[in-house]
Amino acid sequence: MADIADRAEALEANQREDALAAFARSRQEQLSRESLSECEACEVSIPVERQVAVPGVRLCINCQSRLEQQKRRGLA
Repeated sequence: MADIADRAEALEANQREDALAAFARSRQEQLSRESLSECEACEVSIPVERQVAVPGVRLCINCQSRLEQQKRRGLA
């Protein structure tokens, strides 16, 4: 009979696999979308270089940076 540590380890492995699969699906969706030429948040033009470097890009670099800072602070 499996003890509590074994069950916890199995649960963690399943959750990790689920999270990685969800990330992969999300990334694939992003890559399949067309990049925007204007930021959907502030409507500033997104440089072609960024559109090519980040397939499916939706935000300019400033708005993306702001969003990532908010996520790190737990605000987004």
